[in-house]
Amino acid sequence: MAGSAVADARTEIVDAILASADVLPAWRVHKYPPANVAAPCVWVDVPALSRTELYVEASFPVVLVVDGTDQAQVRQLDDVVAALWDAVNMTDGMEAADATPVMRDVGGPTLRTVQLTVTYALNFGALCPEAAALSYAVPATP
Repeated sequence: MAGSAVADARTEIVDAILASADVLPAWRVHKYPPANVAAPCVWVDVPALSRTELYVEASFPVVLVVDGTDQAQVRQLDDVVAALWDAVNMTDGMEAADATPVMRDVGGPTLRTVQLTVTYALNFGALCPEAAALSYAVPATP
């Protein structure tokens, strides 16, 4: 498959995060869940898709993990969640819907995690270019 609207949305979310110097260094921002979590880091996880009357909405979990003492983790989450929120909300077509502390097993010591839900409005209809081409090539049966 050559790509999809979902993959394009993921790339745009990562680009928005990288454009904000206040989030994390680029090597700490992952387009996909990393094989080994090295905190602090952020990644974009698998989206949920839902249909509205006007478009398909993709809700991407953007996961942020930090390390340090409990107080240091909370201070870092305050700042990085705010920076993520602003970076996403300043980009057309997407918005931060919520940010929720979640428990996530990252292997090793207990680390605080926040999951930011980023909603992205996709075009209504086919999400894959190949599917769109097929839908036009196959005539509808009467």
